This record gives sequence, structure tokens and C-alpha cells, in this order.
Amino acid sequence: ACATCGAGTAIQESRVTLEAKNREWRISIDHASAKALDFEVIATPMRIENHDLTVVTLRDISGEKRRRVLERIFFHDVLNTAGGLQGLARIISEEDSDDDDEESHWIRRSILELATQLVSDIQSQRALTAAESGELSVSMMEINFDDAVKSSVSVVTGHDITQGKKIRFQGNGDVNVRSDPHLLQRVLVNLIKNAVEATPSGGEITVRTLIESEIRVSFSVHNPTVMSNEVQLQIFQRSFSTKEGYGRGIGTYSAKLLGEKYLGGKVDFWSREPEGTTFKFSLPISQSI
Repeated sequence: ACATCGAGTAIQESRVTLEAKNREWRISIDHASAKALDFEVIATPMRIENHDLTVVTLRDISGEKRRRVLERIFFHDVLNTAGGLQGLARIISEEDSDDDDEESHWIRRSILELATQLVSDIQSQRALTAAESGELSVSMMEINFDDAVKSSVSVVTGHDITQGKKIRFQGNGDVNVRSDPHLLQRVLVNLIKNAVEATPSGGEITVRTLIESEIRVSFSVHNPTVMSNEVQLQIFQRSFSTKEGYGRGIGTYSAKLLGEKYLGGKVDFWSREPEGTTFKFSLPISQSI
């Protein structure tokens, strides 16, 4: 057990590399009941009066570890339930009966759309939770940027929040990027939905793609509403929302987290009179031949 001890490993690696090292350390406190404590160990090299020392700091992360396990169990179980509901909704929506009227067809389609949206929302929250804890895995592949943006526009266009509003797409980004298709769509959809929600009824949202240089392509989404200075200063904070209700308004936060930390892009915005507000997401163009 000592050979794989997180504390011992952190101290040894710190001494060899002369850099601070972080490791996790699990200590059994009751073998009979399998109770244990989990610590984060930080070993930092230090030289004092010609003596080489290692400063070791322990942080109890037992609560965090338990929460992560419970979150994984929760997302697994609730996705199974929602996925089952989606499957049944699809079967019902595909049934054809001569006795069905237009309203019955509409109800069946609506049930399927809501079930599909529920699955998507759960997957989005699971990805955000994993991203915040540094546990999110990505699967990079070649993706046509314009196709990805058009697909994301279609997703938002079919959402209730777009009723009475128009989304216009101008595509000039017909190049490939190397990205995770699911995370890329989440970033794009979140930014487009944010613009749609800020647009009054009858308004127009403009989505554009542009090849900025030989090595970079960008997506931008514009809406006519101008944000106040107070909103602009907090727009990427997790707990901030321009809408009422606990736990809302994490779309721009997650777009920046996923877009920059995991996809290697850059998320930015500007908002001023009389132009309105524009969010921009840029990515490196794939150099694969």
C-alpha cells in the first residue's frame, strides 16, 4: 500500500522535480466497516538556510469524493429513466391511427420533443458538472464548422423560445476544425439560446461564421439588446443570471468553460449602443491534410 500511497508519491515527485505536486491520499480509519478519509496532498519543495525541505499540506476532500460518486449515480439513473421515456414517446409518436385527429398528432409529437429535450438537458448538466471537476473527457474529430453551426441553429429554431423571432444564418466558415462534436454543439446552442432569450418578440438574431485567418475561424451571434455595465461584468459568472429563479443563467458560463478549457477556443462578447450585443466563439482551423 505504501508503494502507491498518494502522500508518499507526491513527496517523492516533488523532491525529484523540485516542483509542487498534487495527489490524492485515501486513509482507512476502520477496516471492519471500510470507513476511510480522502485527502488532497500538496507537496511543495522549499529551501531554508541551505536545508532542502518539503512542505506537505493536507486538505480533506472526503465530502467532495462522496458528492461526485452520488452525482455519477444520479446522472446514470435519471438518464436511464429519461431515455426510457424518450423511447416510449418515439414509439407513440410513430403510431398511426385513422381515429387520430390533428390535436392528437400534435400531442404525441410534443411528448417526444419534451422527452428529447429532457435527455439533452440532463446530458448538458452532466457535462457541466464533469467539466467543473476536471473529469470531463473529450473525443476530438474533424468537423465542418459551418455544418456544426447550421445544426445548432436548427436545434434552437425548433425551441419554444424562438416563437415570434427570426434567426438568420450567414455562413462563411466552410472549413474543418478539430473538436468534440457534442461539446461544440453545446457551446453553440447555449450562445444562440442566450441571444434568442435576450431578443424581444418580433426581433431578429443573426448568426455568422467567418474565416478570420489561415489558422482561425469564428462564430458570432448578434441580438439587438444592449446589456447594462453591471450585467456585462458578471455575464460569465456561474451564479449570475439576468432571469429570475435559482440556478438559471449558466448558459454563458458553461459556454466559456467548455469552449475555452476543453475545446481550446476563445469566447468573448461586446455590447454597446446602438449595435446591440454580440457573442463570439473562435477556434483554430484544423491543419490536417
